[in-house]
Amino acid sequence: MARKKIAGAGTACKELSELLENPLFLQLINAFTIGISLVAPDGTILYFNDSEYKIFNIDKRKNYIGEKLDTLFSTTETGFFTAVNSKKTNTHPTISHSGVEGITWRTPILDDSKKVICCVVETLTTTLEKNNIDKLLESIQILKEKIAYYDKKSFDPHGILYTFDTIIGETPVMREMKEYGRRFARSSASILVVGESGTGKELVAQALHMASPRAGKPFISVNCAALPPNLVESELFGYADGAFTGSKSGGLKGKFELADTGTIFLDEISELPLPVQSKLLRVLENKEVQKIGSGAPVYTDFRLIAATNRDLGQLVRERTFREDLYHRLTILELRIPPLRERRPDIPLLAEHLLHEIAGDQRAKEISFSQKVMRFFHQNAWPGNVRELKNILTSALCSMEGSEDCMEVYHLPVRFLRGNSLSLPRGAEVSAPELSLVNASAHTERRIILTALQRNNNNKSRAAKELGISRNGLYKKMRKLGLLASHE
Repeated sequence: MARKKIAGAGTACKELSELLENPLFLQLINAFTIGISLVAPDGTILYFNDSEYKIFNIDKRKNYIGEKLDTLFSTTETGFFTAVNSKKTNTHPTISHSGVEGITWRTPILDDSKKVICCVVETLTTTLEKNNIDKLLESIQILKEKIAYYDKKSFDPHGILYTFDTIIGETPVMREMKEYGRRFARSSASILVVGESGTGKELVAQALHMASPRAGKPFISVNCAALPPNLVESELFGYADGAFTGSKSGGLKGKFELADTGTIFLDEISELPLPVQSKLLRVLENKEVQKIGSGAPVYTDFRLIAATNRDLGQLVRERTFREDLYHRLTILELRIPPLRERRPDIPLLAEHLLHEIAGDQRAKEISFSQKVMRFFHQNAWPGNVRELKNILTSALCSMEGSEDCMEVYHLPVRFLRGNSLSLPRGAEVSAPELSLVNASAHTERRIILTALQRNNNNKSRAAKELGISRNGLYKKMRKLGLLASHE
């Protein structure tokens, strides 16, 4: 492609002309993702890099080198010539004749005699490359999440909220959930978090709050199922002074008022009574809360995140949930996958939960046997992450302080029963039969299994009940093959 020679006999003009013929220099300019163009003082285009063509949707096959800048842009006078005449950098929007807009910095390049030899123009898009802008905004928001998280951690170590970075899960379904969560968080619309019991809906609600522009503002969490029916309305919306007998002097701020400028999270929203659903709908429509016993509404700037483990559409059909509220809540719907759909995350989750339960020092000492992990992968996990945490808590309590590997026999019997390790039929025996003296191998095995079941797999307590030492119990279990079947 021919390039326009720069007018003038000065050394600087000659050097610039040679520079524009240097392939390495042009390769460097084309490496920039921002638009770069070089323009002569009279407005003649000397060079456009690839990003400049892309930003303004200019056909690169057409040779605009040597053409005037105003053949492409309608802002040449107010932008480019202002920089050339003032010999100072200016920032001014650029608008092409096709309507594409950009933010542009124009920097005049001067020679030794302070004469302008060309102008370097840098451009950022404001109307194209939307995906790149979204990625940039998302990166900025992730940094804000981290800053808010660590600021909150240093200020209040007992009130830390989860972020999408601190939620454990690297499987494709979890990465997709986090990606959509970050997108939804930037909106001001209500979000409905859907997931089975124990999947971590409140953690995701916290992450949505921390990923939103409201991070650092109040996060008010309400379990709708735990509110007494006669107190639901006053808890959510508050009441005025003297509203009813026994009311608090001075009245009470409701949860929506406390969430002003922040986020309110309504867990198990399906449990709200129909009259309260009606009032909630009005609050969502105008952001005004009507306190009990007060004639004047109170405006509150909140963002609503709701959660449910039930099918709200079915509840609408059963007429136990308002259809208009349902449509208002489901503008943005975020589904949390159950644990059985993200089994590869189980080792990460188990390790993380173990640190929560046992503390960092003890958790570092403990490993999981391969068979334990195999059982974890095979389990249906109807209780999801909460069930996994409860099982780990039980297993940890069954381990002796000197033990450093979690084995299958540490796991609670109720879990083993659901994983083909149920006790033989008729294995349960009464306490008077629990004696190992003169017992056959078959009876010994049955009695030991029953003792372990009775003591929730705690071998010290089982050994005491059997009247033998803990080491003696281990010897018996090895001899009878019980350790092998529980590893």
